[in-house]
Amino acid sequence: MKPRAIGAVAAVAGIVYTVLGLALVEEPRVHMALLGLGAAYVFAAGVAIVYAASFRGAGPREELLLIHVASTVVLPLVAGYFWDYVAPVLLVSAVSGLYAIYVYVRSVGGDARVPALLLCYPYLAVVPLALLLQAGRVWLLDFYLLLAYLFPVPMIYAVSLHSFPKTYGYRFSWPWTAATLLTHAAGATLALAGLQAGFVLMAASMVPYLLAIGIHRVPEALGFASKLGSAARKAHTYLVTGYLFAAAAAIYVLYLQVMAYLGDAPLLQVIHAVLMGFVGMHIYTHAPLMLPVMLATPTARRYTPTPYMLLLASTLARYPYPDLSYGLMVASLVALVLVVKPARRKIISPLTKETNTSRRSSAR
Repeated sequence: MKPRAIGAVAAVAGIVYTVLGLALVEEPRVHMALLGLGAAYVFAAGVAIVYAASFRGAGPREELLLIHVASTVVLPLVAGYFWDYVAPVLLVSAVSGLYAIYVYVRSVGGDARVPALLLCYPYLAVVPLALLLQAGRVWLLDFYLLLAYLFPVPMIYAVSLHSFPKTYGYRFSWPWTAATLLTHAAGATLALAGLQAGFVLMAASMVPYLLAIGIHRVPEALGFASKLGSAARKAHTYLVTGYLFAAAAAIYVLYLQVMAYLGDAPLLQVIHAVLMGFVGMHIYTHAPLMLPVMLATPTARRYTPTPYMLLLASTLARYPYPDLSYGLMVASLVALVLVVKPARRKIISPLTKETNTSRRSSAR
């Protein structure tokens, strides 16, 4: 079984868990496990494997990848129904994932070296979290907030630091990248030590991250997109728009985290903001562009900002209007599915070029 296929299994499992988690919203522990681990850990791990395998270096043994994916995929079920076993399963997943990703990226050179090596950081950060959980030093909500900050957030940093600047022909900022990593690592250390200020620092790391990837160069990216064919232009516009919405979500997360530190916002609200807002916005940005290629399925490429707007509205409405937020979340997922609903077109990378088939379809 090819590494990309193994990673795709985890990514699809993460999507399934997300849907199930939304359906089981009336069962808080299961809902939290399926979404907090399914979308933010399982899906992210699957994408990480596919992304690391794309560097084309020598990979780990297939057995190791299977152990990693198996322990990762069962984790939400363990958290939902067998909480006492979460720590050891998480530890197996993190350690095996750390080694697997390191084998892939250790020989990467050039501008991709730093972002590639940063793929190891989320797995490394999860190891002490698993150990603290096993020792009974982490409460339930703290665990999910820590996991959100320690795994999908830095995974997003690593992928975007390489992919976004490379797509538009410039280098990521070294000073802002260093500031991102140092701020996040300092925050992780403090948060794992039980200090709430650490959460504020990890939220604050989203600001230098956005500057590191060049969020201020969005006009250049849109200018690049305007010179492309219709389908590619829409794909690039969708990608750039997603990062703008992610920037708005990052500001909201930082605001809420400061309020939580001051005692003016509940921890559960912050968890939803991180996972639905910042992490969710990045998933919405990349999933319609990556998943059709990963799964070798056609895509209609009906790119529109509607999923972003609905997701951001859902995040903002989570408190004090949970029912409205739930409806907006479901609507955002429907809008996202409509972007990629299979059509009779040749499978290509949507960010590169059009085919004659797609031109004819657009003309119709």
